Amino acid sequence: MLNLVRTILVGTTGLALMGRGALAQDFDIPRGDLKAALDAYMKQSGVALMYPPSAVRGVRTGGAHGDLSPDAALVDILSVTGFATQQT
Repeated sequence: MLNLVRTILVGTTGLALMGRGALAQDFDIPRGDLKAALDAYMKQSGVALMYPPSAVRGVRTGGAHGDLSPDAALVDILSVTGFATQQT
C-alpha cells in the first residue's frame, strides 16, 4: 500500500517573512475547518500557502492560539491533520 504524504507548500514570500526571525505574534485561529484556518493563518501571518482546496475539504483542525512564531502556529494548525509543510 502506498503511503501518501499530504503537503501544504509555504511560498517564497513566507520564507522571507519567516527568515527575518521567528518573532512571536498573537494568533487566534479557531478550531474547525482546515481551509478556513489556513485562510485565517495567511491573513494573520502574511505567509503565502499553496494547496489544492479539494485536498483539505472536510479536514478539521484544533487551530492555533497565543503568542507564536508563524512556524509554530502552522505546526499547531496542521497537527493531527495528516498534512505537513514543504518550503518552496
